[in-house]
Amino acid sequence: MSDIRGTSLKTYWQVIDIIGKLAIPIVLGFMTWTLSRSQHDLAVKQAERQQQQIQATEELKVLEIFYKELLSEDPARKRLACAIVKMHGREDLLERLAIVAPELGLWTSIEISQNRFESSEVRGAAQRVRYNIAERLEISNPADGDSVDMFVEVHGTTPFFSMEHHYIIVTPYKTQSDTVESEASVTNGLIRGHIKLGSAAVGAGERFALRIIATNSTFTIGEAPIPLQESISSNSVTVTRRKEEKP
Repeated sequence: MSDIRGTSLKTYWQVIDIIGKLAIPIVLGFMTWTLSRSQHDLAVKQAERQQQQIQATEELKVLEIFYKELLSEDPARKRLACAIVKMHGREDLLERLAIVAPELGLWTSIEISQNRFESSEVRGAAQRVRYNIAERLEISNPADGDSVDMFVEVHGTTPFFSMEHHYIIVTPYKTQSDTVESEASVTNGLIRGHIKLGSAAVGAGERFALRIIATNSTFTIGEAPIPLQESISSNSVTVTRRKEEKP
């Protein structure tokens, strides 16, 4: 009986010894795996931080080049700012371009809007910028529906300070033919010009549509405006010429 107990006890300790020997490599392996995983996570986080630093550096460089070209007096260099906007597909740069150089912002937003390779977010931003810029070229006086005399002083606002010409276009409702009536002056974005609606014998009591076209092309006063893609039109204002002039 005592021999059996002794044998059982010996076997028990042998099993314990075997388990102990097996456990040591397992524990060491787990510790090694844990350390390796920690090192891997640390390496991933470090790589992410480095990537963020690279992106931040690139961001600053893009902004530096963008503003350097945009604020240049050279028109060719200003167009490089447009190329940067399109190259990087940046909504924020497009909006800044539209503020500093509205005409360049308009052309760039038109190109982006028509480019199916741009992301939908960038195309949507371009569409918003396009409409916002165009709406800022407007006639403020006379107002739509006003009654006026034959000679009218026209006022308005424009964001297109660097465009060479702002022409006032008159369209009689009776003939529906556009005529370049006069070239307006622009001072700090404020438009002022004078037009004549008809003549002493023609035009009294009739309605006329007025609008302003901003363009770098030269139009001939008294003739129809040339339809050009680069010309930008304001809102249209309808006025009625009085049958009798105000004293």
